[in-house]
Amino acid sequence: MRLPVRYFVLPGTQVVSEAGMAHWVLLVGQGSEETDDTYPFIAYGTDWLAFGQIRIALFFLPAFRDPVRHRGVYVVGV
Repeated sequence: MRLPVRYFVLPGTQVVSEAGMAHWVLLVGQGSEETDDTYPFIAYGTDWLAFGQIRIALFFLPAFRDPVRHRGVYVVGV
């Protein structure tokens, strides 16, 4: 979350734009850091969530190569 926050902070200062998207990104960044400091075990669950999404994407990969041969992937996916 630090990379998007760095985008909205001017280099060499702590001045930020407090309007619209910048405010939201900074708020989410602050919440993410506070949550990690207070409840570090929550990051463990998000790691597994990302891992699961990658596995699901890999499941559909053969169907993109040859959709006719792997049409069963679409049936299972739906």
